[in-house]
Amino acid sequence: MTDGDLAGTERFRRVPSEGVGRYRLVDPPRSVGVRRVAPVSAARSVWLYAGAETPTLGVLDTDSGAYRSAATTTPGGPTPWVDAESRTAYVLDGHAVAAHDAERPAEPRPVGRFDPGTVPGAPVAGLTRSVDGEQFGAVFAADGESRLTTLSVDDGATAVWHTRDRRYDTLRFSPSDPSLTLLARDATDGVGGEAWLAREGLGARPLSQLLPDHHSDLRWGEGGTGLWYVEPGRGVGSLHLEAGHRERVWATAAREADATRDGDLLAGTVPDGEAVRVAVYDRRDDRERVVSDPLPADGAWSPRPQFVCGDRWLLYTATVDGAPRVTLVPVDALR
Repeated sequence: MTDGDLAGTERFRRVPSEGVGRYRLVDPPRSVGVRRVAPVSAARSVWLYAGAETPTLGVLDTDSGAYRSAATTTPGGPTPWVDAESRTAYVLDGHAVAAHDAERPAEPRPVGRFDPGTVPGAPVAGLTRSVDGEQFGAVFAADGESRLTTLSVDDGATAVWHTRDRRYDTLRFSPSDPSLTLLARDATDGVGGEAWLAREGLGARPLSQLLPDHHSDLRWGEGGTGLWYVEPGRGVGSLHLEAGHRERVWATAAREADATRDGDLLAGTVPDGEAVRVAVYDRRDDRERVVSDPLPADGAWSPRPQFVCGDRWLLYTATVDGAPRVTLVPVDALR
């Protein structure tokens, strides 16, 4: 669907801004973007939370404008993992994994179950799937410990790869190596971040010497050769793992960010007085532009800007009349 087609659907309203058309989801009336620690969009589908009252998981087809509710899963739960080819979303509910097809999202099918005896407690990071499709991964927390755990798709076996005595909020399999995961904890006020590369059967390698002391919002770069991260209050950076070299790509006080697959265009939530805005940075010509109205800095939901649908759209959560509204911006207009 082109941006003109999107404007013609009843679910969206066009909101012009400095020559860039924004398309705001108005039906359902409340909508929130998914936390971007897992692929949450496919070629034409965007999984998000929406509803009249409490937003729940559903899928938006950006080609037809159709929205289908999938489950009672709310934004506070584990992040779904989406297969970009099939557009299927995999949801972790407690210890059980279920698949939601994009065409029939309200009819989940069971996929497997992490063994509660092996990993008691509640999931705090994930869901993620290995690049070969053979394992799901999640972090479960109990008794002051976090356990990086995998679930075999083939035989349903649960295995613990790594145990730490603190809580983690990010787990992602490498996009190129099925035996490698990124395990991370975002920096908070006064406490630095922490990140590890954990490999099946070989323990975990700390990344503390390669990253800034305070870092957050870690995710893999295209191809798995590097990582993107936010250095709160200072900028958005990239770490090349083999060379052990990091670069501050965008000097900005962003608190969360995303990048296109080629890394040329970045989007972040940046401060604007007592509010925040979504801004975009084009590293090819060192140009920054604001694409959103002012948003509450301490709201119940975050703007969470992210590039979706093969970098066709920039998605973020706006605040309109005190309610969250998912908003799409055509990426071609930002270049």
